[in-house]
Amino acid sequence: MQTAPVNPLAGVVVSQEVVYVGEEPFLSRLTRAGALLSVVALVAGCSGGSVATSPTLASTSSAASSSAPPAPPAAPAGTKFKGPKGAYTLVLGKGWTRITNSTAKGTDTWGVAPASGGYKPIVYATSEGAQGLDLPGYLDAALQTMKKMKINLISRKTVVGTNGRTLGMLELAGPITAGSRTFKIHFLAVIDLNNDQAVMVTLASTEPVFSKTRAKVEPFLMTVNAA
Repeated sequence: MQTAPVNPLAGVVVSQEVVYVGEEPFLSRLTRAGALLSVVALVAGCSGGSVATSPTLASTSSAASSSAPPAPPAAPAGTKFKGPKGAYTLVLGKGWTRITNSTAKGTDTWGVAPASGGYKPIVYATSEGAQGLDLPGYLDAALQTMKKMKINLISRKTVVGTNGRTLGMLELAGPITAGSRTFKIHFLAVIDLNNDQAVMVTLASTEPVFSKTRAKVEPFLMTVNAA
């Protein structure tokens, strides 16, 4: 088990250029689990990034059911990627391009669609020890971090991944400021937890193209598989 959290994302593509920030000091002040899973690190970690609003968090989760779980979805055709030290696998879509100069320790990033309004939609993957938490506990910790960072949670639910396991899914949105520009970014994060290893893959896109990009990218996020 690792003893310190890594920055879940240390880069954001703005005007097709990567703004890179390394490990963030504020992570050490957060709970480990919250820091590991926090999509908010993208917002706070951008060059000159700041949160512009303080929305009230709202959470929804799928109701418990006594019926049999749904069958796993079929994995889409693509290239199977293996994360650092074999921590996870993920199927990559056709045309995804690796963004190597935005990658912090434990983070893999890809451009997944053309830039829109100066922001290129990306998918990033992070992996880290789960610190003994189960999936609900891990999601709870993430929400506590997002509450501190004042990021707007849209929904929280569980889904079945292509590996047959129950995955966590978080959707959220918030404005970021990079340089002189502010972007309203929409996020979709899918989390797999296995053998005390937590893996999160996240789509980040501007609002105007989020729905279209999500339709193409979400099937690939569902292929995340923690080793």
